[in-house]
Amino acid sequence: LGDVYKRQFYAMYLVYTRRVNFTSDPWVSLCYTAIPGALIMTIFLPFYWDSDPNFSQIILMGSIGLVVILVHFIFIKAYQNAEASILAPFHYFEIYPKQLAIS
Repeated sequence: LGDVYKRQFYAMYLVYTRRVNFTSDPWVSLCYTAIPGALIMTIFLPFYWDSDPNFSQIILMGSIGLVVILVHFIFIKAYQNAEASILAPFHYFEIYPKQLAIS
């Protein structure tokens, strides 16, 4: 059931990103998706956190965060400059790795 919700929220994110990009700056769109996502994940953090991270883990988490921000920004710019039908095949490349991670 959780997988269904993940896919549903990801689909809503893509539709939202496509619609908002026509009227706003890419940085505004990035903030509208990143800030609520970070706040929601922070609420659930105490329930899943096992131990205090060491320095290398903190650096790794920060690096992952920067890469995620960059990738989301690239997706936003792509939706501004191309049709969704052109970008859809690139999302198909995400399906298989996600299924591997889930199973």
